Amino acid sequence: MGITRQLLYFGCFQVALLICEAKLTPGQPKGPLPWGDINILHTSDTHGWLLGHTKNQWPEPNYSATLGDFISFVGHMKKLAEERSVDLLLVDSGDLHDGSGLTDGYPSEVSTGKKYAIKSFLKVPYDVMAIGNHELYVGDVTRDIYNNFAPKLDGRYLSSNSYLLAKHENGTDFEDVIGSRYRRFKTLRGRQVTSLGVIFDFKEHDKSTTIHGPTQMIEETWFKELLLQPTDIFVLAGHMSVAHGEWDVVSKKIREQHPNTPIAILGGHTHSRDCRQFDSNTMALESGRFMETVGWMSISLNKSSPTPSASFERRYLDTNNVTYMVGRDGTTEQNFKSVIGKEVDGFNQELTTRWNLSQIHGCSSQKRLEWPHAQNIYAFYIFQVLPEVLIKTSGREDKPHVIIINNGMLRFDIYRGTFTWNDQLTALPFKDPYMYIEVPWSIALKVKEKLNEYPKDHINTARFLKEKFGSSAYANVPDYSSQTPLSMSPDPSPGYVTKDECGGNGDDTDHAPIPVIPNPDYMSNDPVYPIPPEVVVDLIIPKFLKPRLLKAINELGFNATEDKMHQYGNVTSKEMFARYFEHFPSTNGRDRKLQNTTMSIPSTVKAQKAALRKPFFMLAPCSRPWRLKAASITKRFVETQNFRESKAVSCFLSMSGEVDTDGIVREVLRTGKTLYVPRMNGRVIDMLRVYDLRDLDALPSGKWGIQEPEPVKDGEPRQDAMQAGDLDLIVMPGVAFDDKLARLGYGRGYYDRFVNTYAEKFGAARTPKLFGVALDAQIVGTGEIPLESHDRILDAVITPTDDYGRIQ
Repeated sequence: MGITRQLLYFGCFQVALLICEAKLTPGQPKGPLPWGDINILHTSDTHGWLLGHTKNQWPEPNYSATLGDFISFVGHMKKLAEERSVDLLLVDSGDLHDGSGLTDGYPSEVSTGKKYAIKSFLKVPYDVMAIGNHELYVGDVTRDIYNNFAPKLDGRYLSSNSYLLAKHENGTDFEDVIGSRYRRFKTLRGRQVTSLGVIFDFKEHDKSTTIHGPTQMIEETWFKELLLQPTDIFVLAGHMSVAHGEWDVVSKKIREQHPNTPIAILGGHTHSRDCRQFDSNTMALESGRFMETVGWMSISLNKSSPTPSASFERRYLDTNNVTYMVGRDGTTEQNFKSVIGKEVDGFNQELTTRWNLSQIHGCSSQKRLEWPHAQNIYAFYIFQVLPEVLIKTSGREDKPHVIIINNGMLRFDIYRGTFTWNDQLTALPFKDPYMYIEVPWSIALKVKEKLNEYPKDHINTARFLKEKFGSSAYANVPDYSSQTPLSMSPDPSPGYVTKDECGGNGDDTDHAPIPVIPNPDYMSNDPVYPIPPEVVVDLIIPKFLKPRLLKAINELGFNATEDKMHQYGNVTSKEMFARYFEHFPSTNGRDRKLQNTTMSIPSTVKAQKAALRKPFFMLAPCSRPWRLKAASITKRFVETQNFRESKAVSCFLSMSGEVDTDGIVREVLRTGKTLYVPRMNGRVIDMLRVYDLRDLDALPSGKWGIQEPEPVKDGEPRQDAMQAGDLDLIVMPGVAFDDKLARLGYGRGYYDRFVNTYAEKFGAARTPKLFGVALDAQIVGTGEIPLESHDRILDAVITPTDDYGRIQ
């Protein structure tokens, strides 16, 4: 199979060159957390991001911890609180639903699927959880919370001002609290806590629910009676902005009865890091979105003064295991996670597999640029995705049309790399179809500007963060695809740089700020048709914009009614990107061009090798199924007679993008064989012994992010294979292999030099067998890998489905 045909056949999938995509490591936190008498860990707007952010591009590694990791971290923090004889509370401010594959990827109806997404939270020892607006959009979701989730939390799930409509026996309606209105409890140190779960005056809830706005809530009898109770601290959790919500209304009412009692407010909803201090005894904290941030608030009580003022401090923690393991001497990622943490992650991984969330639809290799550049994500969607997926399949593609979308439609960016079903659901999870109405061309031209005259949506996260923080994951993240192979993570890495109103720097880890992309509120394909103003065209919108669209058209002087709107095509928003990438699986970037699908053969062997590597390198981000295939490769390898009869095996330790060899090296140690792994030493590699699993797990990372053994262990030099001469097998990495067992390496010659030196020293009879491990896509056509005099032909190559060579 020729190189051109090979690339076209595999589309965007490529053999990973991990030098080009070495694993990025999050930065170190600035120092110990400030502890007080009462301390609070806070989450909000998690939206189903329970398995962490998995993309290996900044700022995603900053937020790579899973919910299981967080549970393990909480357990550690509780032990520290006990050692310090202080209190630690755990609070969540709502929006568990909607926004990832684990919340939207279920293959069945809402009432069955949605409940799986939040089941894991029952394993997190929250003291207070508040309801969010995403628990109130859909009646089935609210009823599931009411019937199956809140009851299991024994009064810890609070919905102080949100209600589910129910019926008395006589058929009349009444409002039933979804969870509990409030919770009063004592901490482990005997402090009395009064807690609420408040939501903003949300208007777009399901008809089966009601909301009493905060202004109404504070005048209700139950609230006034609650304030008559003695308490040491108020913990107000809720889904409401600390900057623009009505927390001041609630806190001022509390101050009428409790002028000096500390009030800790834990807000949410705007997906931002923010902090306000309303008075000397009140702090309001908001802790981001999508499990990117864990908020920390510490409260030091002052009882010596007649009118004591508490001392508040806050931190915004990046959610990764570098953050979670700070100060834990002797802890590694292998022994960090608790039993419950492993159980929760296992459950969510099982859902990921069951729901095919890792199914690859294609590949994207994009830069984030400003509208209307073609590589802006909204421009990509409106100029490429919608025409290909929606317009061409609608049956109306021959009719002039105008498309209008708004900037709240896309919830997350599309990163360079494979595009999976989970990526579709994080970027665009909505199940709404598209609608159209026929209007004169003269009206259609004016609708976008009319929509821009209306008040802004209640959340415009990009604008809010640009004005207040200068940082956002909607932001213009620098493109690192062109970094040199030896480049390391920038210091500091791109991420949140928060500017709030609580003084000092609240970010737990310092970052370089990310410029924010300024996207318009409404965007259109802005077509140019040489047609008279009265010609009728299709005006196309996502369904949720229908009320605003009808209002705009009517105000422009055209009679538009709901019965004139019809569904456009049969593709929902939830399917758009996936169908596009299925249709263009080879898309490298947002221009539908597969780079380097043809090439001229250079004159030298080295140049030919470089040219052969180049297409694989350029498509590097599309190489994500490695770990899914590793178990099959490991099983096939360890079942060979060559492995069973070997006594000493050398195996590379894989990086991000390579076939995962963790199973192989652990099996070597488990079966009592001698294990050697490589360590870079200038232009050569040393093969040094790893003695046991504990030694393996403790290996530090070298300059490329690969684990490497130190030359000395416990004061003694490690056993060196070049000195011992006992190698039986070497498992080698590679960019590509052919069926004649030629290997294309990474171009630095480490393994060829090592094997040739070993063979020269110990003789041909003692030269170890050479095995390659690869995905099926790494096997190229016969003779396509050019050879030089020093290149070693392998003895065998093992893939998930096939074996090549002299395997016993």
